[in-house]
Amino acid sequence: MKLRVALVLLLVCLSVVVFSCRRNPPSLIDANRPPDTELWYAPPDSTEYDYLVHMYWRGMDADGTTPRYIWTITDTLVTDPLLRWNPSERLADYRSGRITTRTDSVFSFEGFKNVAGVGLRKNRQAFHIAAIDDEGVLDPFPAAIEFVATVGELPEMRFATAVTRSDGNTSTVIRKPYNPSVLDTVGMYRPFWISYHGWTVNGEIRQYIYYPLTSGVLVAGQNEWNDDLTDTLRFFPNDGDQVIPSGMFRFAAQCMDDASAESRVDVKDYREGVAQLVVNFEPDTRIFNAVSTYYIFFQEYTDTVRFDDGVPDTVPYNSWLRIDYRGWDSPYDSSLCADDVNKCLGYQVQYSRTSSRNAGSNSKSRWLPNEPKDDNPFGTTDSTSMNMGSLEYQIRARTVDEYGKPDGVPDQVEVVANYDPTLDETRLFNWDGTVVGPPGESDTLLWDWTNPANSPDTIEFDIGTGQIFVVKDYYFDIEATGHDHPKENVNFGVRNWYYLFSRTDNGNSQKFGRSGAWVSGPSPNVLSDRYEANYRYNLIEDPGGQSILDNPPSFWDSEYHYSIYGRDIPTGEEFNQYMWVGEEQRQLNSYQTARLGRWTETKEFVFYLRMNR
Repeated sequence: MKLRVALVLLLVCLSVVVFSCRRNPPSLIDANRPPDTELWYAPPDSTEYDYLVHMYWRGMDADGTTPRYIWTITDTLVTDPLLRWNPSERLADYRSGRITTRTDSVFSFEGFKNVAGVGLRKNRQAFHIAAIDDEGVLDPFPAAIEFVATVGELPEMRFATAVTRSDGNTSTVIRKPYNPSVLDTVGMYRPFWISYHGWTVNGEIRQYIYYPLTSGVLVAGQNEWNDDLTDTLRFFPNDGDQVIPSGMFRFAAQCMDDASAESRVDVKDYREGVAQLVVNFEPDTRIFNAVSTYYIFFQEYTDTVRFDDGVPDTVPYNSWLRIDYRGWDSPYDSSLCADDVNKCLGYQVQYSRTSSRNAGSNSKSRWLPNEPKDDNPFGTTDSTSMNMGSLEYQIRARTVDEYGKPDGVPDQVEVVANYDPTLDETRLFNWDGTVVGPPGESDTLLWDWTNPANSPDTIEFDIGTGQIFVVKDYYFDIEATGHDHPKENVNFGVRNWYYLFSRTDNGNSQKFGRSGAWVSGPSPNVLSDRYEANYRYNLIEDPGGQSILDNPPSFWDSEYHYSIYGRDIPTGEEFNQYMWVGEEQRQLNSYQTARLGRWTETKEFVFYLRMNR
């Protein structure tokens, strides 16, 4: 035995000596080539909720056998082959694989995938497999195939609600199917229930999970999947340390079916998987009185404004409108307020203005004051007042309960501020006092060039050149009268006038006098304006003084259209808007009166402008 061991050791030593003494060692020899893997599959055999595939594979090894295989399933097939699953290259891939000696098997691919809480009905998955030869060498290029498994329909969640209604004397539990388009309301500190159940076409419902979406609310057992399919009623006592805050309460529930598919939870629009209830009924507000106060010759007058007939009343310019309002809270709310009269209600007011004549006048205030308060703490009514410009106004009042919930449909008063003035008549006057325009004596403005009575000559001398000039004057007068509503302040009336002239043959405007601009009259309700033209010619070069007759200005001997209207508030002033907020008169804004004013109707007629030669 010892001899044999010694001979063996001697042979080993000799062999080491021999191999180490060789000058030209032979090239390396590939002692074992890696195997190759082939993969194919039968058509899928799927149920309503399983996607089944019969997979077949085999290994081929030129210098041995392939007794084992390693396989795995991944979410998808990576496009880059260098990054695909490869257990021969990466230890992590080897550890994620499973060893088998079989050459076929039936695999179930999941048709549901949860991505960041969003359930998808399609799930892309890949099957990978690599052969392992009898020397333990793995195929460096595993075979792979990709599938898209689909769930026909995701399961759905259906809800029902039960709320307690109490008017202070009796309590009633109201149960009804949940309708996301018509949300139920539960009173403050009133208990309620939410029940749910799942529905699916993928076999049967197997598990439920539930959780509130409203911050700060906790429910026992939330966020855990539960296979007790009878435990689908959640009770919310809504008192003590489990009070649900005023506002929207949202509760989510999901189910899972035989396909491992989960129902959706829509956290954006809350149309799926979410039950919503409104906690705290809105208070109500009613305006029951509106009074307009205005002054004429320092005498105060008041009018009751009808605001409930659908037709806005008109109030005088710069008058004050006071509205009186009252608020109520719902008896279905439990209140902690000790004040049984006012129920700890506060009030806010808001106004908006619009204009059918000037869109730039549109504006809306915020709700005032910022913190709702009761300005009449020992009564059940409140009020506010605002001075009126010359626009259309809406004044709103809303009640806010002790939990900060406002009336969502506040009551309002609509008024038209400032009565329209009236244009009584307008006329043009010829040089001789002839009235032009209906019901005038004439339809023509006439200038007789040769008649010195209506065109007297004025002589001008140019001492430097020795030239003599003759100047003839022509003029006509524009007059109009109007009046304002008797409730308007007498200092107003029609204060500005706007008139235009245009030729009827070409529509071009003609600048006669101050046309095309607002013109002030000498007194309220009166316009008296004059158009005057001077014609100057060289008496020496034109001894007869007749050149203007041969070449009259283009606007002579033509037919014209004349129009005029007036406004009651002069431009260039400022209007300051005020509102009483509690005991404080607060200035809301200030803007130019050019954005205000009411206009008369427009009067117009056609006339002729001619020159006698």
